[in-house]
Amino acid sequence: MMYSRHLRLFLPLLLILAGIAHALSPPKPSVSEYLRSTGAGFAMSREDGVQYAMLFAIEKPLGESIYATVLFENPEKGGAPLQKVVTLSADAKELSVKSDRLSVLHNNRKYLVEVRLYSDEGRARLTSTHRQEVLFSMPRKYLGQLEQEYGVRFD
Repeated sequence: MMYSRHLRLFLPLLLILAGIAHALSPPKPSVSEYLRSTGAGFAMSREDGVQYAMLFAIEKPLGESIYATVLFENPEKGGAPLQKVVTLSADAKELSVKSDRLSVLHNNRKYLVEVRLYSDEGRARLTSTHRQEVLFSMPRKYLGQLEQEYGVRFD
């Protein structure tokens, strides 16, 4: 009887903790036809503030120059995606890209980064798309310090 009572109390707590741990677990690296995510996070510096920082290995030879458009989910409510345009040479082995400075972030939230690869400079012929989620999660006690040092607001 005592065992059953403790189990009834312990089981809901275990389920809640498992849900929290799952919600905060980092996303798994994505693999697509041309790219494999090897690094996904946020860079912080006094000069550039807080930025998405992404690294992708090129999994398949490009054969010719490829034109990439990287779309970063905008943490600003209703904001259009942030965008970087990059040209990759035919012999490129990796793609490293940072977003522009972010002015706001939401703690304990996953954001989406999408890389679109085009075979033409005008970006009319889409070759491949690669999507990677990025988790921003920081202990609450550090958020004020990040706001002061890097000029990012937390909503």
